[in-house]
Amino acid sequence: MLFSTEQKKFNKYLEEAPFTAGLANNSAPRIGIWCGWQIVKNYMNNNPSISFDELWKEKDAQKILKLATYKPKNI
Repeated sequence: MLFSTEQKKFNKYLEEAPFTAGLANNSAPRIGIWCGWQIVKNYMNNNPSISFDELWKEKDAQKILKLATYKPKNI
């Protein structure tokens, strides 16, 4: 799903709502945006020599994910 280009597949993870559709009713809304922010935050923390502009221009999503080393924690 992370690399899908079909917007309908991932819209539910980005939209405003009382919770994220497909997840528990007590889940946070717009969880896709939060996860994306965590990936960017980790990437920037792990790569201090890279500016945000350089990150923005990077086209290799696999490289960003690899260098971010983001691992969601189980709660």
